[in-house]
Amino acid sequence: MATSSPSTTDYLAANFIAWNQNGIGVGSPGDANDPDPQSSLNKLQSYLNNAAPQDSSLKNWHPLAISSQISSQLGQNWDADGMYADAYLTGSGQIVIAFQGTPNYEIGGKADLPQVWNAFTGSSLKNPPKAFTDAAEFTYIVEQAAKGAGIPGGIPASQIYVTGHSLGGAEAQYVQWWSRQQSTIFGAIKVNPDPLGGGETFGAPGIAGYKKDAQDSKLINCNCSTHPMMRTALI
Repeated sequence: MATSSPSTTDYLAANFIAWNQNGIGVGSPGDANDPDPQSSLNKLQSYLNNAAPQDSSLKNWHPLAISSQISSQLGQNWDADGMYADAYLTGSGQIVIAFQGTPNYEIGGKADLPQVWNAFTGSSLKNPPKAFTDAAEFTYIVEQAAKGAGIPGGIPASQIYVTGHSLGGAEAQYVQWWSRQQSTIFGAIKVNPDPLGGGETFGAPGIAGYKKDAQDSKLINCNCSTHPMMRTALI
């Protein structure tokens, strides 16, 4: 089992792929301006292969799940709620979940406006927007899938890491907090989450009522305006 968390470069790559798969210059799934709205595991793998020359650890990463596909199977539409995410199985037996952010140039009313409106009009722990609870449900489904991923004993929640930029960072923060709660209900199913391993967010705006404690010390937020890798890779 892995003994260290993914690197900042790994998290950046996962964020950038989430944008390219479903964001930068493309739009949200099903958007009229999106020439290729259907996400797929094969496409995620091709993005990983393209990014591997800059981050060799990605050579051993494999796509595990895509939120838009899962929500469709459940008869839901998480994209409309403002949540899109990709999950990866790393070569070290960890899972990284990347929540898509919203580029500044799209806030004015383009593809990702539903993400901005739905998330930030109710972004508190007492009254979380649907995008945040969708993010938690996707994480739980990924965690359960990891138990059947062919790895002896499965992958514990402590080896699941979250990341995201801006809005996606807020979703990651919510999921980290959610993982430490006693129970939650998805539909008619009551589940008991386990604490996640943390992760790294970029330019996350924070959530009203969220105060990072010792159990969340492994969830780090980088300021986009001062992080040179962020400016180079994502902005």
